[in-house]
Amino acid sequence: MILRVPAGTKIFLGAPAHAADPLVQRSVVQILQTVPEVVEAHLPQCYVPSMMTTAAQVLVIVAHKKEFESVLQYVQERVARLLTPGGHLDIWPLPPESALLPAVRAAGCRIFERRPQDR
Repeated sequence: MILRVPAGTKIFLGAPAHAADPLVQRSVVQILQTVPEVVEAHLPQCYVPSMMTTAAQVLVIVAHKKEFESVLQYVQERVARLLTPGGHLDIWPLPPESALLPAVRAAGCRIFERRPQDR
């Protein structure tokens, strides 16, 4: 599911108490490596009181807005194949200029970063 958080919404971010399954995490990174539009990605614990019933890890994908739709569809389809039945991983797109990106980075859950020479 794609998580679209309206501006001004209260958000809590941090490092998860229990990290995602390492195999799933490596597989997500392998998917992201095939998408040149993805600049970086993070797997922080997130809670949006107005949108979520409990906190959960979310996949934050940083890409330019003009590329969101095609990137999100591609990543969402492939990530869904990695999850166990009934499992889910919300995907939250952010542009590189997002005011929330420093808070996401501060959670210390970066799983992928494209080097400038690879962009």
